[in-house]
Amino acid sequence: MKHLKLAKLTIASLLVSASVYIAPSVQAETKVTTAEDINWGYLNPARGDKSPGAADLWGDRTKDTATGILVRFNKGFEGSITSSGDEFKAVVIQGSLSYIDENKSNARTLNAGSYVASSTPAKHHLRNISDDETIVYVRASSKHQVNDLVSR
Repeated sequence: MKHLKLAKLTIASLLVSASVYIAPSVQAETKVTTAEDINWGYLNPARGDKSPGAADLWGDRTKDTATGILVRFNKGFEGSITSSGDEFKAVVIQGSLSYIDENKSNARTLNAGSYVASSTPAKHHLRNISDDETIVYVRASSKHQVNDLVSR
Protein backbone atom coordinates (compact mmCIF):
# COMPACT_ATOMS: atom_id res chain seq x y z
CA MET A 1 0.00 0.00 0.00
CA LYS A 2 2.82 2.33 0.92
CA HIS A 3 4.57 1.57 -2.41
CA LEU A 4 1.36 2.25 -4.34
CA LYS A 5 1.00 5.70 -2.74
CA LEU A 6 4.65 6.44 -3.46
CA ALA A 7 4.22 5.34 -7.09
CA LYS A 8 1.11 7.53 -7.49
CA LEU A 9 2.94 10.48 -5.93
CA THR A 10 5.91 9.94 -8.26
CA ILE A 11 3.66 9.77 -11.33
CA ALA A 12 1.78 12.90 -10.23
CA SER A 13 5.09 14.73 -9.74
CA LEU A 14 6.27 13.71 -13.20
CA LEU A 15 3.01 14.87 -14.79
CA VAL A 16 3.21 18.25 -13.04
CA SER A 17 6.85 18.62 -14.08
CA ALA A 18 6.03 17.72 -17.68
CA SER A 19 3.16 20.19 -17.77
CA VAL A 20 5.57 23.00 -16.89
CA TYR A 21 7.44 22.29 -20.15
CA ILE A 22 4.31 21.67 -22.22
CA ALA A 23 2.22 24.57 -20.94
CA PRO A 24 4.20 27.43 -22.56
CA SER A 25 3.62 26.01 -26.04
CA VAL A 26 -0.06 25.44 -25.31
CA GLN A 27 -0.44 29.02 -24.08
CA ALA A 28 1.64 30.55 -26.89
CA GLU A 29 0.02 33.43 -28.73
CA THR A 30 -0.47 33.28 -32.48
CA LYS A 31 0.28 36.47 -34.38
CA VAL A 32 -1.05 36.93 -37.91
CA THR A 33 -0.09 39.93 -40.05
CA THR A 34 -1.39 40.37 -43.58
CA ALA A 35 0.75 41.98 -46.28
CA GLU A 36 -1.48 45.06 -46.10
CA ASP A 37 -0.83 45.40 -42.35
CA ILE A 38 2.98 45.32 -42.54
CA ASN A 39 4.43 48.52 -41.11
CA TRP A 40 7.26 49.57 -43.46
CA GLY A 41 9.93 52.01 -42.34
CA TYR A 42 13.51 52.62 -43.42
CA LEU A 43 16.79 51.09 -42.30
CA ASN A 44 18.22 54.60 -42.37
CA PRO A 45 15.30 56.99 -41.70
CA ALA A 46 17.49 60.05 -42.35
CA ARG A 47 17.85 58.98 -46.00
CA GLY A 48 14.11 58.40 -46.44
CA ASP A 49 13.11 56.60 -49.64
CA LYS A 50 16.78 56.37 -50.72
CA SER A 51 17.29 53.91 -47.86
CA PRO A 52 16.29 50.24 -48.10
CA GLY A 53 12.87 49.69 -46.54
CA ALA A 54 12.45 47.55 -43.44
CA ALA A 55 9.57 45.93 -41.60
CA ASP A 56 10.03 44.20 -38.24
CA LEU A 57 8.05 40.95 -38.12
CA TRP A 58 9.37 39.90 -34.72
CA GLY A 59 12.19 41.02 -32.45
CA ASP A 60 13.80 44.46 -32.46
CA ARG A 61 16.36 45.10 -35.22
CA THR A 62 17.80 48.06 -33.30
CA LYS A 63 19.03 45.73 -30.52
CA ASP A 64 21.56 42.91 -30.53
CA THR A 65 18.93 40.18 -30.39
CA ALA A 66 17.29 37.64 -32.68
CA THR A 67 15.02 39.20 -35.31
CA GLY A 68 12.88 38.44 -38.31
CA ILE A 69 12.50 41.34 -40.76
CA LEU A 70 11.56 42.10 -44.32
CA VAL A 71 14.04 44.23 -46.27
CA ARG A 72 12.93 46.05 -49.43
CA PHE A 73 15.70 46.91 -51.89
CA ASN A 74 14.81 49.59 -54.43
CA LYS A 75 15.55 49.17 -58.12
CA GLY A 76 19.27 49.79 -58.62
CA PHE A 77 20.25 49.03 -55.01
CA GLU A 78 23.81 47.84 -54.57
CA GLY A 79 25.34 47.15 -51.20
CA SER A 80 25.86 44.50 -48.56
CA ILE A 81 24.46 42.92 -45.43
CA THR A 82 27.01 42.22 -42.71
CA SER A 83 25.93 39.59 -40.19
CA SER A 84 27.70 39.45 -36.84
CA GLY A 85 26.05 36.43 -35.24
CA ASP A 86 26.10 32.68 -35.59
CA GLU A 87 22.84 32.48 -37.55
CA PHE A 88 21.88 34.46 -40.63
CA LYS A 89 19.21 33.24 -43.04
CA ALA A 90 17.61 35.07 -45.93
CA VAL A 91 14.91 34.13 -48.45
CA VAL A 92 14.14 36.18 -51.55
CA ILE A 93 10.37 36.76 -51.50
CA GLN A 94 10.00 38.97 -54.58
CA GLY A 95 12.41 40.08 -57.31
CA SER A 96 16.00 39.01 -58.01
CA LEU A 97 19.39 39.73 -56.50
CA SER A 98 22.93 39.24 -57.71
CA TYR A 99 24.72 37.72 -54.69
CA ILE A 100 28.42 37.35 -53.85
CA ASP A 101 29.59 36.16 -50.43
CA GLU A 102 32.86 37.54 -49.06
CA ASN A 103 34.77 34.30 -49.72
CA LYS A 104 33.85 33.86 -53.38
CA SER A 105 34.30 36.02 -56.43
CA ASN A 106 31.54 34.66 -58.66
CA ALA A 107 28.06 36.18 -58.55
CA ARG A 108 24.97 34.00 -58.26
CA THR A 109 21.47 35.06 -59.20
CA LEU A 110 18.93 34.66 -56.41
CA ASN A 111 15.37 34.68 -57.74
CA ALA A 112 12.22 34.53 -55.61
CA GLY A 113 12.39 31.42 -53.43
CA SER A 114 16.21 31.41 -53.25
CA TYR A 115 17.82 30.97 -49.84
CA VAL A 116 21.10 32.04 -48.19
CA ALA A 117 22.32 30.78 -44.82
CA SER A 118 25.46 31.54 -42.83
CA SER A 119 26.53 30.09 -39.49
CA THR A 120 29.44 32.50 -39.04
CA PRO A 121 29.77 36.28 -39.26
CA ALA A 122 29.91 37.25 -42.95
CA LYS A 123 29.50 40.04 -45.47
CA HIS A 124 26.92 39.35 -48.20
CA HIS A 125 27.28 41.58 -51.30
CA LEU A 126 23.96 42.25 -53.06
CA ARG A 127 22.68 44.03 -56.13
CA ASN A 128 19.01 44.32 -57.07
CA ILE A 129 18.84 43.13 -60.69
CA SER A 130 15.05 43.38 -60.95
CA ASP A 131 13.14 46.01 -62.87
CA ASP A 132 11.33 46.75 -59.60
CA GLU A 133 11.96 46.40 -55.85
CA THR A 134 13.21 43.15 -54.35
CA ILE A 135 11.93 41.96 -50.97
CA VAL A 136 13.93 39.60 -48.75
CA TYR A 137 12.99 37.93 -45.45
CA VAL A 138 15.98 38.01 -43.06
CA ARG A 139 16.23 36.01 -39.84
CA ALA A 140 19.31 36.65 -37.73
CA SER A 141 20.45 35.66 -34.25
CA SER A 142 21.96 39.08 -33.60
CA LYS A 143 22.24 42.55 -35.07
CA HIS A 144 23.11 42.90 -38.75
CA GLN A 145 23.98 45.94 -40.85
CA VAL A 146 22.75 46.81 -44.36
CA ASN A 147 25.19 49.05 -46.22
CA ASP A 148 23.92 50.93 -49.26
CA LEU A 149 26.80 51.43 -51.73
CA VAL A 150 24.78 52.82 -54.63
CA SER A 151 21.10 53.61 -54.97
CA ARG A 152 20.15 54.91 -58.39
